[in-house]
Amino acid sequence: MKNKKSAVRRLYVDYTRSVPVGGIRAHGGANYTKVFLTDLKKYMETEECCYEVVILWPDGYEGNSRLEKEILKDGVYHIKKIRSLEGVRFENGAVLFLPLLGIKEYPLLKKLRQQNVRLILTIHGLRLMDTKWDMYDFLYKRSCSGKIMALTEAVILLPVKRLVYRYRIRKYVSYCDAVVTVSAYTLGMLASLKVELPAVFLQYQNVWNHDKAGQTKQDCADTYMLFVSGNREEKNLARTLAAYKKYYEYNPKPLKLIVVGTEREITGNIVKCLRLQRIVRRHDLIFMPYVDDQKLDRMYQNAAFLLYTSKSEGFGLPVLEAALRLCPSVAAYGTSVPEVLGGCACYVNPFSKDSIVRGMNLMTDPVERSRYRDRLRIAQRISEDRIELSNIGLFEFLFCDKTKYGREPDAAGH
Repeated sequence: MKNKKSAVRRLYVDYTRSVPVGGIRAHGGANYTKVFLTDLKKYMETEECCYEVVILWPDGYEGNSRLEKEILKDGVYHIKKIRSLEGVRFENGAVLFLPLLGIKEYPLLKKLRQQNVRLILTIHGLRLMDTKWDMYDFLYKRSCSGKIMALTEAVILLPVKRLVYRYRIRKYVSYCDAVVTVSAYTLGMLASLKVELPAVFLQYQNVWNHDKAGQTKQDCADTYMLFVSGNREEKNLARTLAAYKKYYEYNPKPLKLIVVGTEREITGNIVKCLRLQRIVRRHDLIFMPYVDDQKLDRMYQNAAFLLYTSKSEGFGLPVLEAALRLCPSVAAYGTSVPEVLGGCACYVNPFSKDSIVRGMNLMTDPVERSRYRDRLRIAQRISEDRIELSNIGLFEFLFCDKTKYGREPDAAGH
C-alpha cells in the first residue's frame, strides 16, 4: 500500500504471546492470531487506509509453520523483533492490538495506557471461572503426590485464583479502548462479573485455510472418529476414553479412535487406569503427537466425525475446522461450543459417559452422518458470512479515527 509518509500511523499487533510455550504446540488463541493477520492482509489489499501494520515478533523465534514463515517473508507487514512487550515505546496515538494476553499480564494494560496508546484486547474465554474439576482429571497424574497437588488445586487454590481473576479483570480491562470476545458465552461471563466494558466486538473466528475446506471430503475413508488436543484436562479425554471403552465393547462394528495432540506418558497412564487394553485392540485406538496443519486438514477430511467433548471452551475452533471440511461433530453442549454450528452438530453432556456413548452410536450410522453433512453444507455459507462481517467491523475500528471512537486519558493516565 502506498501512503504519504507524513500521514502514516501505526497499528501494532503483538505476536509474542502466540508462539508455542510450555509444551503446548497448538491452541486456539495462537491460531486466532495467525488467521487475524491473514484476514487483515486481505482487508488491506482492498481497502484504503493510512496505517502501516507492525508485528511485534519475539526475538529469536523463526516460526514453526508455513503460515508463520509466510508472514515473515511476504513483506506486507513490518516486523519488529522484541524481547519483551514491556520494553517497547509507542508513539503517541498508535494502536496496539493484543490478540492474546494472559490474566497475569493484565497490569501491563495500565502501563501501556499511560503512553496514550489505543488498546484493543481480545478475551478468548474465562476458563478459570467455569472450570469444573472431577475425578477423571486425576488420571492425568501418575504419582500420588501429583494427585494430591491436583486435589489441593481444585479444593483450595482454585477459589483463591478465581477471586484474583475477578479482581484483575474488573480493574484492568477498563484501560482498553475496545474488547474483542470470540463468543457470546465469554461476553456473558464478563457481564456476570459486572465488568464495565469499553467498545465491544464479537469476533466469529476464522480457519486459516478455509477457502480450500470442504472440497475433498472422501466418504469412503470414514473409518475412524477423531479427537484433537488430547493432552489437556479440560478437553475431557479421560472420560471420553472411558465412554469409548463402553461403546467399543457393545458395538458390533466399532469405529477406531484416533487421538491427536498427546504425550505418551499421559495417555499411557490413562489407558492403564481405565484398563482399556483389556477391551480395545491396540490398532483401534491410536495416539498421535501434535501434527502440522496440512496433516490435520487431511485427518478432518477422512474422519467419520469429530469427537469434541471439551468441558470448557472460549469458542470451539476444532468444531468449525471440521465443519468447513464437511466432517460432522459429536460435541459438548456446554460453554461456547453450540454457538459455532447451532443445530448442525450432535450435542452431548461432556460430564456424562453414557451421553457421550449415545453420541458415538448415533454418528456411527452412515445415514446419520450423511444427514449432518447436508446441514454442514448450509452451515459453511453461514459461517463464512459471519466471519466476513465480524472481520469488517473489527478492522474498521482498528483503522478508525481516534477522535470519533477513542477516548483521551485523564490525568492519571486512564
